[in-house]
Amino acid sequence: MTTNYERNFSNIRFLVADDKLFIRKTLRSMLLRLHAKNILEAESGREALDVLSKAGGQVDCIISDWSMGPISGLEFLRTIRTRNAEFTAPETPFIMLTVHAESERVHSALALDLHGYVVKPVSFHHLVRAIDSAMGRNIDLRPAGYYHAVGGVDGSAADNEHISPPISWVMWMSRLAKRQQFQECLQKIRQEATGLNQRRTGPPPRPQNKRESPMTQIPVGTVLAENIYDPNFGLLVEGGTQMTPALLDRLHQLVVASGQEFKLWIGDH
Repeated sequence: MTTNYERNFSNIRFLVADDKLFIRKTLRSMLLRLHAKNILEAESGREALDVLSKAGGQVDCIISDWSMGPISGLEFLRTIRTRNAEFTAPETPFIMLTVHAESERVHSALALDLHGYVVKPVSFHHLVRAIDSAMGRNIDLRPAGYYHAVGGVDGSAADNEHISPPISWVMWMSRLAKRQQFQECLQKIRQEATGLNQRRTGPPPRPQNKRESPMTQIPVGTVLAENIYDPNFGLLVEGGTQMTPALLDRLHQLVVASGQEFKLWIGDH
């Protein structure tokens, strides 16, 4: 089995953005241990955009703090996703550094199709895992209007009500003996939800009359009032997704796989 020390990221070009020099030095040291040869640095989101422009977009993975100024990590991420970062592919893998894993900023970042995040203080093992996950994950890029509508990027948390980190039942089920069956269920749910989102234009609706309901008792036609993330912090079902019979059937399969009943926040369209 390959250990962290044997990982080789020599073919990955990194941009590390953090306003604290010692954090950038720490990350550079870790990346050098992983044989990275091309590491760019920036001390703010604004400088990071300049670095990307000067590099002609030749960056494969961005690792950025969220609390920088005058352009924060979230604004930096949104600029990339909305195709406003010069020469830079909007789907470029992006890893966020944060102090609190359950902060509302993390929820906003995930809604901006963040590839992953690492909680400070950064551990070598978690950094390697985040890079591996980010480089192996392709995102389905959404219209720019969707990313502009994501709340919390400019400091407002009003749009993040009832949006939670990976729900405890998802984390718990990932440790079931029937993990393969669980993963198959997750894949079917993701495919169904992705199809629904692709047919929708504009940002997801804001649910009304929010309430918690057992998963097996959710009415057809209601909408999900929270994001559901998988154990790897990837978006599984987006809040605002309408609960169709096919999607509900997929969710019911999770209940069968676990033998447990779970609750979700839902609302009316």
